[in-house]
Amino acid sequence: MEIKTILIDTNAYAEFKKGNPEAVEIIRRVKNIIMTPIVHGELISGFILGSREKDNRKELKEFIKSKRVITPC
Repeated sequence: MEIKTILIDTNAYAEFKKGNPEAVEIIRRVKNIIMTPIVHGELISGFILGSREKDNRKELKEFIKSKRVITPC
């Protein structure tokens, strides 16, 4: 069964960035990825509290730039 669109949450993004094979495969295959403003805010909040804020923000910005990523609002 082909998955065409997913709604990604904070945990799914984190697993993708950690290189979890299942998360990476799903994100690699899916046609559209929806990321809500709430998830975006949760990620930014986590980045601020972490030690890699600048790098994490840059990686998130690149992820969101993908034509497959839809950010409503």
